Amino acid sequence: VAGSANHRVTIYDLSTTTSNGEAATYVLGQSMFTSSTAANTQTGMNGPRGIAYDTVLSQLYVSQTTNHRVTIYDLSTTTSNGEAAVNVLGQSTFTGTASAATQTGMNDPVGLAYDASSTLLYVVENTNNRVTIFGVSTVSVADATFTETDATGTAQFTVSLSRAAGSTVTVDYTTAAGTAVTTTDYTATTGTITFSVGQTTTSVSIPIVGDTLDEEDETFVLNLSNASGATISDSQATMTITD
Repeated sequence: VAGSANHRVTIYDLSTTTSNGEAATYVLGQSMFTSSTAANTQTGMNGPRGIAYDTVLSQLYVSQTTNHRVTIYDLSTTTSNGEAAVNVLGQSTFTGTASAATQTGMNDPVGLAYDASSTLLYVVENTNNRVTIFGVSTVSVADATFTETDATGTAQFTVSLSRAAGSTVTVDYTTAAGTAVTTTDYTATTGTITFSVGQTTTSVSIPIVGDTLDEEDETFVLNLSNASGATISDSQATMTITD
């Protein structure tokens, strides 16, 4: 239940017999049931109005009119009072509150609706006089290991969607050095991944430079950014090159 004036969402356990005036089980947006402070943080809320729930991924979406954003909460594990959001739509950070009439921004979001079959979230923006549609599958990249030989090889990162999306999903990627060095250990690589409708996994290939030296394990990372049609749940993975 969204409580706009109390800047919170209360959660009720209705799995057993419900009674009049039943107490809430958890509260989001506040650290306790008796507080009602507005905040633009990862744990706070300001003017929550609409809610939608994904029963497959156990994710809760909350529109916040004054913060001009929608926050996403992962309720798949034990929920706690004041739990932090895992993602935000409408702002680039959890502390941003600017209104905008752009493809990524929002102004006065109120109602929410979620289509589980296509993983699309519909957001009614009152002041912008529009409904924006967001793909809310999550994309992540996994750590990997490559065994180096004397010859040039190719390392593979696996990038995954939490579930098949109903429209095309794209995400940018770029490598960054760790203890491994570009040109002598691996080739710096950037690009864009595209998931077709129904696709849930793909890979990114990184050229590895082989040599005859006896070396310690070395690492570099792959960073994901600028997802379209999905949100990023794990933006970085490490490749370990073993000798």
